[in-house]
Amino acid sequence: MDQSYGLSAPLGGATTAAAAAPWRRACATALLAATLALLLGEALWRDGLIAALAWVGRAPLAAAVNLALALGIVLLTIGACGRWLGAALGAGGLVAYALINRHKADLLGVPVTGSDFRLAGQYVDTLRILMGEWRGLWWPLVALAGLGAVALYRRLPRERLPQRLAAAAAGLALLAPVLGSNGLGAYGLRPTWFSEALTAHGLRYVGWDLRQNVTDNGQLLAIVWNVEQSLVVAPRGYRPERVAALYAQPVAAAAPATRPDVVVVMSEAWWDAARLAGDAAAPFAWTGLAPPPGTYLGEAVSPAVGGLTCNAEFEFLTGNSMALLPEGAIPYVDYVLAPTFSLARHLRTLGYETIAVHPFERHFWKRDEVYRHFGFDRYVALDDFVDPEHAGYFVADRELVRRILAELGPGDGRPRFVFAVSMQNHLPFAADKYPEAVYAGLGPLPPGLGDDSREAVRAHMVGARDAWQGFVALAEALRARGQPALLVQFGDHLPGFDRVYVEAGYVGSRDPRDWSPAERLRMHATPLAVWASHVDARTRLELQGPTSLAFVGTHLLHGFGLDAGRPWLRAGLERARAHPVLLRGLVPAGDDTALAAELRDWQWMQHDGLFGTRRNLPPEVYLSDTEEPPTAADAPLATATDAEET
Repeated sequence: MDQSYGLSAPLGGATTAAAAAPWRRACATALLAATLALLLGEALWRDGLIAALAWVGRAPLAAAVNLALALGIVLLTIGACGRWLGAALGAGGLVAYALINRHKADLLGVPVTGSDFRLAGQYVDTLRILMGEWRGLWWPLVALAGLGAVALYRRLPRERLPQRLAAAAAGLALLAPVLGSNGLGAYGLRPTWFSEALTAHGLRYVGWDLRQNVTDNGQLLAIVWNVEQSLVVAPRGYRPERVAALYAQPVAAAAPATRPDVVVVMSEAWWDAARLAGDAAAPFAWTGLAPPPGTYLGEAVSPAVGGLTCNAEFEFLTGNSMALLPEGAIPYVDYVLAPTFSLARHLRTLGYETIAVHPFERHFWKRDEVYRHFGFDRYVALDDFVDPEHAGYFVADRELVRRILAELGPGDGRPRFVFAVSMQNHLPFAADKYPEAVYAGLGPLPPGLGDDSREAVRAHMVGARDAWQGFVALAEALRARGQPALLVQFGDHLPGFDRVYVEAGYVGSRDPRDWSPAERLRMHATPLAVWASHVDARTRLELQGPTSLAFVGTHLLHGFGLDAGRPWLRAGLERARAHPVLLRGLVPAGDDTALAAELRDWQWMQHDGLFGTRRNLPPEVYLSDTEEPPTAADAPLATATDAEET
């Protein structure tokens, strides 16, 4: 009976090993899922698994950092949902991000940036739009995916809560340097230990080329750096007192002799696709519709290609240049968070009522907030339209023209500024966008287009023709009102075609980094039409060739006597006269040092207006720091002086 019962220690060891087994399995699953997701994502970016593996061999440290980030994400989802479902969701999310990153880079020339995460809800709305005739299945598909996830969660084995918490803690530990750096950065503390540690070991942030940044550093490290670097640093030499001195310089000021109604239409993807076929005639000559007499026809240079309408809008309304902000920035999301100078706010000081009109969702690009910060009196969005006419998938340009005229009214003595953003010609461009009869009488199409590309160009040309007809109709209606009026229309960017530009030979590559200076200018230049009822617009404008949208508004105000001597507008006009095109990746020929010196003061003023003391605001806003200036209908004409500006 002298049996040994000394099993406690072995039993305890076995129990400990058994308890650790699920944790080891969870870690192994997470590592496998993260590795596969990382390789697949990099293969999507680099057009093949071989290229992805070559990058791992060439940049092992960058690959290791990306793997650590991927592993941290997968461990977090395992902690939330269990081993199998969590690994699937984490890895699936990483691959989905890689797909979105590649698609955005191909379509817009810029990969995912920090701004995109703030617009997640808006991008879901955009995805529904792009589904076209399948958009009715959106919510059923979402519900089906949700039910499937719940069913999997209930059926798959789940680890105990302590094991899942351990997985989540491990994930947080891997992500802690990133979360700490960018989390504190959101409060303006700009910690640098993460970047400094990586830089010390040979990695670098390629901020001047975000696509190359992804290629060099991998997708996850690239987005981490994009978010960190999107925090704007003051330009070298900027001091508030230096900006104050610039605003203290005397400026001639006089009340405008005439205050015309001002109507500006930023027309979605407005561009003459006949250019693809080498048509060098006047814009939209193939429509048979001549411009109203006295119309100035030229080109505006947009900061965007194929999308990011809000950045073109930002340049025109504020006079700020996207070329002086971080690549990939979306100011409407990132920077317009307080009262900001705009044409609307300036014209209010001249007694104008200011109205924004956009027949789409009120919140898109945060316009409901941005227009308030810009000083618009009213914002007319889609929910203010009653049973509007549609053309294709969106509200028709004809309906927009009618609403603009309704907002102007018969005239009550107070001038109005109406800034309208159209929607009809928004992508998708598909054969079924319009009835077949609408496609008659279009301009020439280039040879060499595939079937899908050909249909996309045809659908776009219908919308561009309707936009040109809208401009002519607006001019006729404004002339009939018998009151002074200024009408401006420009395209926000070239249409978001996929392979069309390369197939037509318009550019040699889909990658903007490969474009020549001439190709870059072509891909950013959109039509600009200016007409006035009371004068010949061509005699009032100094525009000489393509001009950046940041300078177009300044030229308009100066040409029609509405600039009121504001130093910010004067500085923009001086820059426009010297260098009418200021575009990222395209600088004027000459001495870069001299160019930098010429831009220095203006860059200081731009930074101050967005992030500093905001001295370019009208005096009643700058001095009182209130959200909105007075809006009395009988506001006197502004006679801005140097004292008022400072």
